[in-house]
Amino acid sequence: AWLCAVSSFLGCISMAAVLLIPSSSLSLGALWVEYLFAELWYVPAASIALDLNPAQIRAFAAGVYLVCGCFGAASSA
Repeated sequence: AWLCAVSSFLGCISMAAVLLIPSSSLSLGALWVEYLFAELWYVPAASIALDLNPAQIRAFAAGVYLVCGCFGAASSA
């Protein structure tokens, strides 16, 4: 859970850099760093979600988690 919080905080800092840097090439580099930090939450969150379920339904829970993630990404577009 700490990795999720720290990566979100670092993602916010690097997003501020993306918006405040006047150079487009440096801004794109900062955007790459922001995306790297912003996506660090995914694997710990998935492992926490799977650890909360009994062993008999972990594969089903993983499928539901991934499908919900796909629908969430599609709905934000």
